[in-house]
Amino acid sequence: MNDIYVKIIFNKPSDEQDELFDWDQMVTSLYTFPFTGFEEGNQLVGYIESTDFEPIKKAFESHCANHNWTYQVELMEDQNWNEKWEEEYEMVQVDDFCCIVAPFHDPPDHVQFTIQINPEMSFGTGHHQTTHMMIQQMQHIDFDGKYVLDYGCGTGVLAILADQLGAFKTDAIDYDIWSFRNSAQNCQINNCKQINVMHGDLRVVEHFTYDIILANINRHVLLSSMKNMSQLLKFQGQVLLSGILEQDREIISKAYQSAGFTLVKEHKKDDWISLLLLKNVKS
Repeated sequence: MNDIYVKIIFNKPSDEQDELFDWDQMVTSLYTFPFTGFEEGNQLVGYIESTDFEPIKKAFESHCANHNWTYQVELMEDQNWNEKWEEEYEMVQVDDFCCIVAPFHDPPDHVQFTIQINPEMSFGTGHHQTTHMMIQQMQHIDFDGKYVLDYGCGTGVLAILADQLGAFKTDAIDYDIWSFRNSAQNCQINNCKQINVMHGDLRVVEHFTYDIILANINRHVLLSSMKNMSQLLKFQGQVLLSGILEQDREIISKAYQSAGFTLVKEHKKDDWISLLLLKNVKS
């Protein structure tokens, strides 16, 4: 018998009009409840098995009321979720450089690097424009023998690619518990021995320094973490940023350049951009 799920659709708070509204803090606040996964967009959608929802329903309602969150609850039809994901999940390919596949895909022969992930409901699966641009830019960066930080690692695909590109060691961090677990799982699937996956924010790596930092996050975090990332980055180190809408390019670019970074290369895909910057000041 297949599991029956409750689908909970969270609405964006009425006083939050920024289309870059970050759902991560809400997700983190919900990690004590037995959600099996989340999807992010203009709304946050959470999934939980119906048998798990009833015992925690009152506590969940109280939690949401305390945060002034509004939401709708829908009962989803009984279906084979593995089969559904196999039907809907498409392989991701970035030029002839890299492809991201699920276990049920046959990867193309002509691609240099292949990353296999489990396409769970909890996580992004590499389809977003920002991930595509990060991978595009990574093919022109020398990772050989470098110390790398993947900040906000999600599924871990960027850390895994850095490892495949010859990084000496990669730390992958995320304060979303599902991302932490999924990254660790995917690193194991791809037999990555030199990746250390950690649950938390930049404080868990504050005593380390890196040659390269990968940060595919959002405008708010990129700005608020700029000084901390600079301190973690070696002189002449590189930081690759994405999660930036084109309309926010100037504020991000100017902030990092004023902090001692030089813009090296920029990519654009649809309304999103990625920036590669070089640190030119000593910490």
